Amino acid sequence: MAYYMEAGTAKPGRRSSMEVQNWFWRDTAAGRVFLDVREKLRGSDDEKLRFVAERILLPKTQHG
Repeated sequence: MAYYMEAGTAKPGRRSSMEVQNWFWRDTAAGRVFLDVREKLRGSDDEKLRFVAERILLPKTQHG
């Protein structure tokens, strides 16, 4: 994810950190993988995996 964040900030023009985060989570294949994994974990019978999905995998700014 750090690689993507560096790439997002290196693009021409000024972007806020929130714009770069939104770009990563909404417009990249890696972001979609994280979101897909989160959905799988949310449906798990394992309480710890559900906790990871709800509290750890995504930043709070991307929960919705």
